[in-house]
Amino acid sequence: MSKKRQTPIAERPLDEIDRELLARLRDDARVSLVTLARQVHLSHASVHQRVRRLLRAGYVRGFHARLDFARLDLSLCAYIGIHAQQSASFRARFIENLRRMPEIEELSWVTGDFDALVKVRARNPAHLQQVVFRLIEAGEPSMRTRTLIVLSEPLWKPGPDFEAVIMPEPQG
Repeated sequence: MSKKRQTPIAERPLDEIDRELLARLRDDARVSLVTLARQVHLSHASVHQRVRRLLRAGYVRGFHARLDFARLDLSLCAYIGIHAQQSASFRARFIENLRRMPEIEELSWVTGDFDALVKVRARNPAHLQQVVFRLIEAGEPSMRTRTLIVLSEPLWKPGPDFEAVIMPEPQG
C-alpha cells in the first residue's frame, strides 16, 4: 500500500474552515477548542489539529489581551512621526533603542510625510515630552519629529475582516 503524501504546511492553501477558525480566534483568542469545534461543526480533535497547523505555519503570531491603558495610568496615546536619514545601520540601532523604551507600543516604517511612525503611551503631557526627547536621543541628531496626540479611539477592531477582503462576496 502506498502512503498518501501530505502537502507541507506552507504549501497547503487555507480553506473556508481555516479562515473561519482564524477569524474566530482573531475576535476572541480565549475561545475554547470545544466551542470552536461546535461553531465550525467539526470534532474537537480536528479543530485542535487545524489550530496547531495554523500556529506552526505562522498564521497566528500570538495571543494578546487588550488592556485598558487609562486604568493603568497611561491614558495619553500619541503617534510620533519621524523624519530621519535612512540607512540600514540607523534602522537597526533605532529599533534596538526603541525596544528598551517601555512607553513604545509599535514602530512602523512608512511612506509619505514621515519615514517612521511610532505609537506611544504616556501618563500625561509632561511624560510624553520626556518620551519624545528620549526618542530623539535614540535616533540621530538630525532627526525631526511631529507628535499627534490621540483625542479618542471611537473604533477599535482586533484586525481587519480579512475573510471579506481575501474572499470578497460577489457583487450583483
